[in-house]
Amino acid sequence: MTTMAAPSITLPCPAKVNWLLYVGHTRPDGYHEVTTTMQAITLSDTLTLALSPQSTAPLTLSITGTITGVAALATDATTHPEKNLVGKAVNAFWKTSGLPAQPILATLEKTIPMQAGLGGGSSNAAGALYGLNQLLGNPLPPQTLITVAGTLGADVAFFVHRYCDPQHAVLLATGKGEQLTPLKLPPTLPSLPILVVKPNNVGVSTPQAYQWLDDARPIPAKNTPLTTASTAHQNALASLCGNANATTYTQWVASLANDFHAPILAKHPELANITKTLHRLGAQRVLLTGSGSALVALWPWGNLPPSPGALQAAAIGNTQATITLCHTQV
Repeated sequence: MTTMAAPSITLPCPAKVNWLLYVGHTRPDGYHEVTTTMQAITLSDTLTLALSPQSTAPLTLSITGTITGVAALATDATTHPEKNLVGKAVNAFWKTSGLPAQPILATLEKTIPMQAGLGGGSSNAAGALYGLNQLLGNPLPPQTLITVAGTLGADVAFFVHRYCDPQHAVLLATGKGEQLTPLKLPPTLPSLPILVVKPNNVGVSTPQAYQWLDDARPIPAKNTPLTTASTAHQNALASLCGNANATTYTQWVASLANDFHAPILAKHPELANITKTLHRLGAQRVLLTGSGSALVALWPWGNLPPSPGALQAAAIGNTQATITLCHTQV
């Protein structure tokens, strides 16, 4: 008797970068008001989901990878899969869909560095939500998936939106990050080479990053507008898409900003050292992504960044780091 293989689906779970990240006042719910533009990149984890009718556990989660911290993450996932963002996403799917829960076998191969501001955990949760919905015949419409994703985290909603609407590569997020607006850009959005550098011994938790930011500046007035620079940034991106050349690229690079950059680098001098090294090696702009601790480096128009091996040889300011050459998704 032949046993049929259980239905399964495998998805890439991409990282993201924040090209613009402004942080406003603290809201009554404890979150900060933000204005940010995000884009997925080719650096990604891989998630496989399978129905596992023979299993007695609601969710079996196996995590592999060689990045710093993955061993502890894998142990926690084995013991308490429901506490991992993948597990939370699976539970949220069953609760929202109203379908009877089935045992799920999830295998996650981690490549995206953790505590980096690259959204790895959020992307894994988004992959679980979207993948499980696909596996079971799409019982939830896209907008419902995005809404459920927003309850798990603002970045989760971004990644689910990317799965459901791949035609829009760059999204504007406002509110606490859950209000998503696809940017209407010309279809000639270029795929840009970028270098992602994550120091292995530096991790920044999001609550700590917000605390450092608030300590380093006057408290923004309530309802302080965050739109002027955002509009200039969007216009620069639209110009780059409409006519990609050294001039429009330089204007777009000049519009990039992240409120976390200065306070996080002040707390972690090794990040400042890496930034200096990258500039010495030819980077036109180096910027923290999210709340860090990963840095994203862009080279002048038409120039490719050095290989990760060459950068390791340059010692990156004598700091051990995970270095990845990748591209923006379009």
